[in-house]
Amino acid sequence: NFRRVTASLVHAPGDALLFTSGATESNNLILGSEGRRPRAHLVISAIEHKCVLESAARAREFGARVSLLPVDGHGVADLNALERFISEGATFVSVMAANNEIGVIQPLEEIGRMCQGADIRFHTDAAQAIGKMRLNVTALGIDYLTFTAHKYGGPQGIGGVICSRRGTDRVEPLLVGGGQERGLRSGTIPIALCAGMAAASLALSQNMEAEIARMRQMRDRLLNGLSSLGPFFTNSDVDHGLCNNLNGGFEGIPALLLMRRVPSVHFSTGSACTSGGAASHVLTAMGLRRERIESSFRLSVGWCTTEEDVERAIDAFRRAVQTFPRHRIHFRGASEPVPDAL
Repeated sequence: NFRRVTASLVHAPGDALLFTSGATESNNLILGSEGRRPRAHLVISAIEHKCVLESAARAREFGARVSLLPVDGHGVADLNALERFISEGATFVSVMAANNEIGVIQPLEEIGRMCQGADIRFHTDAAQAIGKMRLNVTALGIDYLTFTAHKYGGPQGIGGVICSRRGTDRVEPLLVGGGQERGLRSGTIPIALCAGMAAASLALSQNMEAEIARMRQMRDRLLNGLSSLGPFFTNSDVDHGLCNNLNGGFEGIPALLLMRRVPSVHFSTGSACTSGGAASHVLTAMGLRRERIESSFRLSVGWCTTEEDVERAIDAFRRAVQTFPRHRIHFRGASEPVPDAL
């Protein structure tokens, strides 16, 4: 029953779901399986999560050819390039449903159609997408869908792979031993975690449309509020992206410096898993200027975010932006005169 309830979230039958410890293991399982096949040619979008990119890099050690699928300036996969890779003998395509940094939603239906027409297996990492957009693995032509429960309100340490019948026969286990999960993922199943994931899946399926609308409304209020403070840019088309994601910045203000002046708001300059000194590989793949990348940050709203939280965040950014002299001229309501030199 836990399996059926969870799989139904993406309109899949219960027997299509393999339980794993989360998206990282799931992605390693699928790319490891496909990357070890004879004459494997993996096509991976340039803005995938690091666990997909590094799994693909490891596949090279087993003789696989790996091609990076470029994206445009909004982060959307280049379908002309994909068509070219397919004509060159691609055997597997991995394009995430929605990006964890910029929120861009990929054209999954078109990609699925292209892959099925060429008898190529199609994988999508849906860790960021579940709960924030509707997904139907059959309608989208997806052979492998990977996910993790904690991204949509479930417990940490549990996730899975939805495998089509075309995909299941090609999965090679990473973990062997007791033969659980049809021999594809050995290890005792954590029933309590499975129950928590199923409970989150059920709650989500009953409230998804209302929550998507609520999060989009709060995200839009956040965007409008930040845009009123100065020259604020966005790094993707928010009208066609995830409802909860906002990636952008203020022109000329380094995000790391801004972060120090807004301690009451939690935001990041990249993926939550890899934030640090390195420039975002996602924004770099989009071809953005170094100065823009350095000014970029990510904000997210969630199920627990309130309107009061959003207003407090806007006010915190207002106070911080006002401390940067070159931006005071753009600040609405700034009381200090702006020197001519600025």
